[in-house]
Amino acid sequence: MTDTKNTPAQAPDAAGRAEATVKDLVRANWAAIQAALPETMDGRRFAGLVFNSVRRTPRLAEATAQSLAGALLNAAALGLEVDTPLGEAYLLPYRRRGRDGGETVEAQLVVGYQGLLRLCRQHPDFKSVSSGWVGANDRFEYRYGTDPHLEHTPALGDRGGMVAVWAAYALRDGTGDFVVLSPAEVTALRGKDRSDVADPQHWMARKTALKQVLKTAPKSTRMTVAMQVDEQAARPGAPTVTAIDPDTGEITDY
Repeated sequence: MTDTKNTPAQAPDAAGRAEATVKDLVRANWAAIQAALPETMDGRRFAGLVFNSVRRTPRLAEATAQSLAGALLNAAALGLEVDTPLGEAYLLPYRRRGRDGGETVEAQLVVGYQGLLRLCRQHPDFKSVSSGWVGANDRFEYRYGTDPHLEHTPALGDRGGMVAVWAAYALRDGTGDFVVLSPAEVTALRGKDRSDVADPQHWMARKTALKQVLKTAPKSTRMTVAMQVDEQAARPGAPTVTAIDPDTGEITDY
């Protein structure tokens, strides 16, 4: 007979502990989360996605309860899937330094490029929304004014370095708008230079252009919230993206 009374119990891993912590938070706020979810989002699926996000990033469990609950409620209200290959939204932790010099971890919801597109396409007034990056070898013409025009034909093969990004939308009533930004303008709007991030299709720069042009577009309540949430994610101390899927714009590392 084996004596097991002195055998220590196997400690749960960091991801398991983090998931348990967040499950308690979700249970405590479940009524509010369910009330915020749109009819198109199943509550169990939403909770499952949140737990998967925490397993992927255990440091989320270190975030203050207030910031994590707020990020979850924002995600629920927007009806966007978090941390999936769809690239709609992400739950990210970041450290904030207080006036006393101490640090706390806060959770932040970051709305992805595909999340903004989804919210646009849900609006009944939208006919189309798109963006692109302009290479030095592309054919690209545009003008603003009373007769605006935008035409972009990407070069086959080597497109050259990025010289601009653009975003445009068209409404069902025949109106629309577009914006063209230089790399310097993108950097200024984003607040810091992240040119070292592997992003060959320039999704982050295109998202910046999309956010600018949507300022003139009709917006649903969800779109307004999404824009506000994403602006908070750009403030100093927020998480820095370090890897992006070239095909979908999904954030794969930070």
